[in-house]
Amino acid sequence: MPPARPDQTASVLTTTIAPSTTARLVEPDSPELLSTLPATGFNLQLPWIDDADIPADHTCKGSPTHDVAPRFTWTSVPAGTVELAIVLTDQTADGYVLWAMSGIDPNLGVVEAGVVPAGAIRATNSTGALGYSGPCPPSGTHVYLAELFAIGQQLELSDGALAADAITAIETAAIDSATVSGIVAA
Repeated sequence: MPPARPDQTASVLTTTIAPSTTARLVEPDSPELLSTLPATGFNLQLPWIDDADIPADHTCKGSPTHDVAPRFTWTSVPAGTVELAIVLTDQTADGYVLWAMSGIDPNLGVVEAGVVPAGAIRATNSTGALGYSGPCPPSGTHVYLAELFAIGQQLELSDGALAADAITAIETAAIDSATVSGIVAA
């Protein structure tokens, strides 16, 4: 450490610290949590961190609100992305589809909770409903996978497409994806 100058009472040591590669929790009074983020690459943030409990209002059990589609936020969209697609499946129940939506403008940066963005195309989920159905495991603890796909072409899907057909088209045209898992106990 260098000696103190006449106008100082102590020396100053300068240290460079590498930037953090993880996100932090937002303010304690905020309902949103940011997922762990890699330093670079396509990133997805949801209202829960990876492998954590999905908040009740995004499940069938919330009170007073429930079955509200979660807020999706993303960064570092890959070059060549024409649209984004969201898929939410129950990995414990053989890929049971709770949500499949495509046609999302990659420049939005966010799909707010419970909102269907202009131009988005919603597939029917495994319940037969159009759009989002919150996780509602019949028994035990289930693992859910939220995926955000960067699509390199415009998909030729329309509202009401079967989830299986939409997911096949999404996965076939995907140039990258980001995922966050979450859990819900019955």
